[in-house]
Parts: sequence; C-alpha cells; structure tokens
Amino acid sequence: MPMTMTIDQSAINQEAILEWYTGKAQVAVRDHVIPTLKAATLAGYWPKGESRKVKALLNKQSVAARWGARNEGALRSIEMETSGSRTTGYYLSHAMQFGIVGLAPSTVDLAARLRPHAGPEQIEALNVAARWAAVFAPVARLIELLDSRRPKPTVVFKTLSPTVARNVGKAMGMDLSTVRAPEIVYEWVDWIDPTGAKKSISVGRIVWPEGTKHGMSRWSCGHDQCHACGHRIKDRTNWFPIVTDDGTGGAPASLWVGRDCARKLFGCEISGDAIYEDRP
Repeated sequence: MPMTMTIDQSAINQEAILEWYTGKAQVAVRDHVIPTLKAATLAGYWPKGESRKVKALLNKQSVAARWGARNEGALRSIEMETSGSRTTGYYLSHAMQFGIVGLAPSTVDLAARLRPHAGPEQIEALNVAARWAAVFAPVARLIELLDSRRPKPTVVFKTLSPTVARNVGKAMGMDLSTVRAPEIVYEWVDWIDPTGAKKSISVGRIVWPEGTKHGMSRWSCGHDQCHACGHRIKDRTNWFPIVTDDGTGGAPASLWVGRDCARKLFGCEISGDAIYEDRP
C-alpha cells in the first residue's frame, strides 16, 4: 500500500496571509479563500468549482505587488554564480509583484541560497521576500495537493426498476430489492495513474457485513469481470462493490460491478474516484 498523503492544516496562517492584501481583496481572502481552504483541508479535496476561484483571489496581493516593484532593484542586485550561470534575486520580486503563490516554495530555497551574497543594503529586502515566501509556500503545497485529488466517491441509490429487479435478480439468484453499498473506509494515497501521472486518490477498505457470501455471480470466476454483465474492467477506478441478499433468505452476497452496471442495473449513481484494496 502506498504511503497515505495528509494535509497539514497549520499551513493556513490567516494573520500572516492577510498582511499582504488590502481592501476588497483582503475581505475576500479572509471571508472566502481561507474558509474554503480549511473546508477543503478537512474534506481532503476541493469543493466543486473552488480551485480556480481561490487561486485568482490569492494572486490579488496589492501589498506584495507594491513592495516587490519598489524593491526590485535591491533584489536584482543580489547575485551568485551557480554552475557557470548567474542567479539574482529578481525572481523573488517577480513572484511578489504578481502575487504568484505557486512560486513561493522555490523562492524559499532561492532566498536561503542568496543570503550569503546579500550586502547590508540588500539584506532587509531579502528578509521581507523570504518572509513572504515562507508564508505562502505551505499554501502553495496545499493547493498543489488539493489539485491532484479527485473527490472521494459519493453514492446515491435511486429507485430500481421493478422489472430489472425481478428479471435480472432472478437470473442472478439474488434479491435486488435489497441492493446497497457496504461500509467503506477511505484513505488518501499517492498513486500513479495509467498515463504515468502522479496524483492522490482515495483507496477504499471494504467492511463486508458479517457472513457475506462472495463469488455468487456466474462471472465471479474472472477476477477482472463485472459480476453483473461479464465484461472485462481494465480501469481500477471503474469498480464498485455492492451488497444484496442472495435470494434464499440467507446471508448477504457481494457483487463487484462496473460503474455503468451500477447505474443502469442497480440505480446507483457514483461520483468521485477510488480504488479498492482487494480489486486488481
């Protein structure tokens, strides 16, 4: 199992963040951005539609913009040689002038490397730039992590067609009127998707009801086959587990189905992504 990825709420330092804003922008950051970041931190992912809005509001840093423009010369004059190339503090003033929060993590490192090369007339400007970077670097990392995550699955069972319940249930030997989701405990993990991209995704550990019977479907002999239709499922995020009575009044039975069958046959609408510990 990959290492669980967590979000550190201490990254959100309201007082230090608001210092770089004025007027309506400061109000928006205080009343919307910071509460949204805290809510996303608790949930583990962005509320719908908030990622772009939060980033746009965070970039409206009038205090940082004025300070960066005023001190561009002092920061640009700090120079060092790195692998035969010249590096200056201009990158710091640029990040502040445009409120580019995403650059904060790299400017933390740059400020530290430039410090030994700063003279008495430059050190104050460098200290302020380093403080800006230290405030927004954890916020940038938090945003990057939230951007990598898809919401955990939410499951809604709608009314199941009586004809489907009767005909499909009879063919499967199960009482589909009792269809439901098992208890699932989710955690976030670092995961590489089929395209090679790294992201965070929820992994579900299923708590099956006591006495659950497995392998009841005629297609359960194929580890990668949907138990409802028999089609092969290649995408690990396309599985969903359900529980239903076995039609004999006995113990509940498990079914592993694809999302299309979950929706079309069992009236189950699923949003968000997850993989499950005991599936391929």
